[in-house]
Amino acid sequence: MEISAEQVRAVESWLWILDRGGSTPYLVAVADSAHAPNNEERRAALRNAASTKARIAVYGGREVIRALVDFENSGARIVDTEGKEFFLVLISAMRNNAEVSKTDIEILLLGSNA
Repeated sequence: MEISAEQVRAVESWLWILDRGGSTPYLVAVADSAHAPNNEERRAALRNAASTKARIAVYGGREVIRALVDFENSGARIVDTEGKEFFLVLISAMRNNAEVSKTDIEILLLGSNA
């Protein structure tokens, strides 16, 4: 049995929705842009980030959208204390405030010397 391209797109759409509106792909795109070895790959990663932000705008909850706006307004960079704080708030919102401390998330994603 062969799967059509339309069926693949439908499944991908559902996976995006199940992923809380594209939160994880946004984080992957941001990380990819930060670690891109050249401008072409960085631009591709930023295009992916823009695409996933659109999905978050459509499917994301109020807290996630507010946290994303704050992170974007701060420059969407994790190079200073303010950017790191906005990033951690964004991750917490994407987790739907699950029972994980912000400190644990910070250590996991930014290291213990962040």
